[in-house]
Amino acid sequence: MTCIVGVAQSGNVWIGGDSAASNGYSSTVRKDVKVFRNGPFIMGFTSSFRMGQLLAHSFRPPTRHADADVYAFMVTISCARR
Repeated sequence: MTCIVGVAQSGNVWIGGDSAASNGYSSTVRKDVKVFRNGPFIMGFTSSFRMGQLLAHSFRPPTRHADADVYAFMVTISCARR
């Protein structure tokens, strides 16, 4: 189970996540983070720590064109499919 929380107040934003890894039978605390900054984005992940490592250290976010829909841009990761 993962918990990632974001709070926006008075023009400030705080975001954080837990550090647990579990498999349904046991859990452990990990040193790697589930929430991180990658370029202009704050990202978080759940389930696959390997996917989190790839997002944090290999993924280069594309630039959103001004006329592109923000929601569609955020939920489509075309370059991750290569």
